[in-house]
Amino acid sequence: MIINDFVKCIVTASFYLFIFMTLVSCTGGESQPSSQSQAFLVKDLNQGLPANASSNPANFININGTLYFSTTGPNRLWKSDGSDNGTIIVKEFTDEIGGSLFEQFTNVNGTLYFIFGRTSWESTSTKKVWKSDGTPEGTVMLKASNSGIYTRPQNLTSLNGNLYFTADDGANGFVFWKSNGTDTGTVQIKNFPPSGGINPYLVTINNLVLLAVSDDDHGYELWKSDGTPSGTVLLKDIRPGILGSNPRDFTDVNGTIFFTARDGTHGYELWKSDGTGTGTVMVKDINPTGDSYPWNFCSLNGILYFSANDGVHGDEFWQTDGTEAGTVRATTGVLGSSAMSPTYPVKINGTTYFSAYDSVNGRKLWKSDGTALGTVLVNNIAAGSLADPSNLTNVNGTLFFITDDGIDSYQLWKSDGTAAVTVMVTKMNSGASFQNLANVNGTLFFSVDDGVHGQELWAFNTN
Repeated sequence: MIINDFVKCIVTASFYLFIFMTLVSCTGGESQPSSQSQAFLVKDLNQGLPANASSNPANFININGTLYFSTTGPNRLWKSDGSDNGTIIVKEFTDEIGGSLFEQFTNVNGTLYFIFGRTSWESTSTKKVWKSDGTPEGTVMLKASNSGIYTRPQNLTSLNGNLYFTADDGANGFVFWKSNGTDTGTVQIKNFPPSGGINPYLVTINNLVLLAVSDDDHGYELWKSDGTPSGTVLLKDIRPGILGSNPRDFTDVNGTIFFTARDGTHGYELWKSDGTGTGTVMVKDINPTGDSYPWNFCSLNGILYFSANDGVHGDEFWQTDGTEAGTVRATTGVLGSSAMSPTYPVKINGTTYFSAYDSVNGRKLWKSDGTALGTVLVNNIAAGSLADPSNLTNVNGTLFFITDDGIDSYQLWKSDGTAAVTVMVTKMNSGASFQNLANVNGTLFFSVDDGVHGQELWAFNTN
């Protein structure tokens, strides 16, 4: 009896040892990508083309829980619920001239608006605004009632159920347009002289559209519009004369628009506007000896984060509450003159994550809580070389991004803000090109070339 029990113990121990060794063998005895099986090919979209041909999914946008996107070769508009059968062609577009592309996917109250046409800025440009309700018959070109003609549209912007954009009507130069989605409701708000123009910067604030416009009397200056011709006026002549202040990079922070401009006395500095002339002022002269060139704006909890150069420390991470005293460097200062150049900022639960460079670590993943001590390196991935994190995306409170760990090239990673849980989540072939990360109801969509199917639509289930 004792011998039998002993034999049973040996057999049982051997079984568990076998299971353990099998698991070790499967993992190679080292850390592997977490939840690797959750990444899946949604659909091979290159129907009828060679097996490794790329459809190049792009322009990802979430509209009411459905992913809309475009593909090339042929040019198609798609929608997807994340399943093979639920990933369908909405419309195929004929490319009669060549070089036509999709641009500026924009959600206006659940309707998709976008630009499609030839990319050339010549007079033969075929660019037009289209709209789609997700059905073939509901995917149509947006026409205009008052002139019937517009070309080279840009700056698609949504406000109060209307689409605003700029385009050339073939006669008056660039024109500011508004559309409610109907032909009769697609009208000119104001035309500007051919010698002027409109910069590609439109933003909404307090039921107004702000835009940078040049006319015969001013260079590029800040204008505002309530959607009517009489209500489309110069907001403030920041730099009087034909040179203009060249306002750009508009960013909304709780109803205040921050932007970059020059007034003729100071260089390119940080400005703000509440939509009134008196409320349009310079926030701070960050670089008294030249241009600070604020850029990479990111709003978080009423604070604007951005990159700027004060003329002493190089290009570093800054923050502002809209006051001069509250406009300060958000970095520790230990980096000295090494340029951080923050890019891809994304906010998650009170923390801003971004990609930044310093001369010690290279370009890596950083985070900031808005304080100097709280601006730190998350994980020194690929120590001694550039990890180059990009496409930072928030999926239900978890950060996903693309980075190069120096071993497997660029792969999909995630992070909870700690070094320990900054890990690779899936591994494709070396050299895989991850692009266009988009969160739709907890499913992370992206395009990637796995070495077999070409650049196609993939997803990662985070639920």
